[in-house]
Amino acid sequence: MPETARILSLRLLDRIRANDVVDVEKEISEPFVRGIMSELLGLSEEDYSKVLTLATSAVSFLWEPSPSQELISTIVSIRRTFEVISEIIENGRYKENKLLDYLIRSVGFNDESLALITNVTVDGHEPFVSAVKSHIYLYLSCLNSNNKIFSEELSKKIEEKFLRLEAPFPYCARNALEDINIGGKVIKKGQRVIFFISAGNIDPYVFNDSKCPYSEEHPSKNLTFGVGRHYCLGANITD
Repeated sequence: MPETARILSLRLLDRIRANDVVDVEKEISEPFVRGIMSELLGLSEEDYSKVLTLATSAVSFLWEPSPSQELISTIVSIRRTFEVISEIIENGRYKENKLLDYLIRSVGFNDESLALITNVTVDGHEPFVSAVKSHIYLYLSCLNSNNKIFSEELSKKIEEKFLRLEAPFPYCARNALEDINIGGKVIKKGQRVIFFISAGNIDPYVFNDSKCPYSEEHPSKNLTFGVGRHYCLGANITD
């Protein structure tokens, strides 16, 4: 995977080298992430892009504070995404010994496992794109303020701080399954709750930050990839 990332990076840099202005999302982040994720999963970029397009409404549902108006499009999005992934699997359009292949061999391919397979296929794209964009922005901001190129060793040191300052999945929405009291505030069963992961990553009682992440990282662990049983399975890709 590191070699794939290196080749993709060089190819994209060659494409944009002559441009005065670069769209970081469209010309770097999106194509880089599509290339990495399709290779990791063992899918063609064409099939992977098609799955992502169909899954847009379903993924957006996780971010919506009040998604009642979007339920129909979300259901349609999930159903069509299931259909396309089923077609890809049934026709064997995936590579052996890649993530999708390992997953199918581990959990099987049936109605029950399809949701898990779809989640693994789709879920990491948006946070990954966000992480790449934020990383580029913060790196350039820090570069400008220090007027120096970071060594490879120092770049590795500050990567975790990049991810903490700009969490690729800054918040998520969930529905309460039961009444719960948090700090004297009662959340009723069925109410929509927004969790700001990013707020925990900049807690002033824990972190004392400079604007530029050139300084040494604080030893406290960040919450970017979650904790415990909810720790992100894709976290190792960032290494």
